[in-house]
Amino acid sequence: MSEPLDSGAKRVNEAESLWPTRTVALVVAVLIWLFASYLPRLDDIEDTVVTATLSYAAPPEGMIADAERRTTVTIRIRGTADAIAPIANDSINITVPLPEPILAGVQTDVQLSAEDAALPDGVEIMSFTPSTVSVLIDELVSESVLVVPHWVGEPGAGLTRADLDFEISPERVTLTGPKAAVENFTSLATDPIDVAGRAINFEKKVGLQLSDPALSTNPTSVTVKVKLEPEPELVPAEEDAESVDNGTDSRQP
Repeated sequence: MSEPLDSGAKRVNEAESLWPTRTVALVVAVLIWLFASYLPRLDDIEDTVVTATLSYAAPPEGMIADAERRTTVTIRIRGTADAIAPIANDSINITVPLPEPILAGVQTDVQLSAEDAALPDGVEIMSFTPSTVSVLIDELVSESVLVVPHWVGEPGAGLTRADLDFEISPERVTLTGPKAAVENFTSLATDPIDVAGRAINFEKKVGLQLSDPALSTNPTSVTVKVKLEPEPELVPAEEDAESVDNGTDSRQP
């Protein structure tokens, strides 16, 4: 009678010894099921190329960034089909950080990073083209510069531009911008003033020519008064009175 008991106990022990293996197998099966059910499949992942806009971190007080700088880059992005589908050109913005260290007046290349991009969930940046952008930070300065007129055309009545008598108010303006740019100016031209065929006095309010968008002036415009008519001859008061007494007019030929 002892053999059957020993055989039964042996089978129980064998079954108990299989529980760890069965538990591990169950856990692995559940993990595989979760992976297959909740993670995106490989064929759901897409790559595409779009244009991203660039914005720049504000420079420190007393400094100014060059306005002539890159505004877009091309990026390759990867993500799920649902995440990538609504993304259009210029819908992703990348903030370019300030150079470290900041060297005033020196062009510096800044490396673009995915950490500086505003990305929707499920999307990552794979590459940038170009991968760096140039940033120029300079001192912000102001200088007083002379305003000069920019004439267009030739006046009438046999006059030339050399004959133009003019006044500009104010004669000088304050020019503000990056130090390297401001130092190039000792004077500033007005917008074109057309004098073609003119033979009478006129007055015109005009702006100032600024080729660099980083520059500004105060004020932004000036008033130009142009004299084309000859001044009337003035008769001295004593001579005029004498002519009246004699019954003549000295102003008559």
